[in-house]
Amino acid sequence: MAIFKSFFMMLFFLFLSFTFDSQVVLVLNIFLPNNLVLSSHMSLIALLYFEKRFSNFGIYLIYLLFGLLIDGYYYHTFGLAVFLYPLLVYLVKKHSGLILMTSTRFLMLLALILIFEGGSYCLASIYGLTNYPINLEITNHLMQTLVFNSVLFLLTISIFNVVTE
Repeated sequence: MAIFKSFFMMLFFLFLSFTFDSQVVLVLNIFLPNNLVLSSHMSLIALLYFEKRFSNFGIYLIYLLFGLLIDGYYYHTFGLAVFLYPLLVYLVKKHSGLILMTSTRFLMLLALILIFEGGSYCLASIYGLTNYPINLEITNHLMQTLVFNSVLFLLTISIFNVVTE
């Protein structure tokens, strides 16, 4: 029964992440200057908290399906998030000892965001989906995303600690 409860909690947080990423960030981008864009990665925060509760197959399957959803909704192509989310799950599972303390969990989140954003930019460049220069991508998107997700992590840390215990 506890496995089903955690499974549905994980699905709830991923649905919340999908909604939060698409709607709230859109509203926040209205208040930013035109060249600054931020994005939320609540799904990566949820991955750091829920990775101990699921088997390898279960978490890979959940994030593979979530990657399909993200690819279809945001990128309108398949291959970016479908490749990156299982890669991030592998990295979290391989270095699961690093996420036991809050400070190292925070650093792991920053590393996952850098890998996800850098990987999605590289894959989008390879697929021909963007021709945006890398220096503008870093200054206009990546830095704001790191700051926003750091604040989001600090705001949601107590919620995730209660839910995952």
